[in-house]
Amino acid sequence: MTDDERLHRYTIHVTYRGGMYSLHIPELLLAARATDLHDGYERLRKRQQELVDFARSMDALDELPPPAKPPALGSFFR
Repeated sequence: MTDDERLHRYTIHVTYRGGMYSLHIPELLLAARATDLHDGYERLRKRQQELVDFARSMDALDELPPPAKPPALGSFFR
């Protein structure tokens, strides 16, 4: 799996409250808030890319936590 493929395997959690979208990737401890969902997504992806670039510069990319496995489809229907 390439680094780019790995980047997009992280689940982004989104909540909307009080006119603000909050997006976060729990495994990487990254978060962003914005009034526009697209802006929040772009901010979060920028922070994620900065983290990956920094880890790569330190030769520590393998030390980032892997993406969590999504829950089984059946768990949504219980």
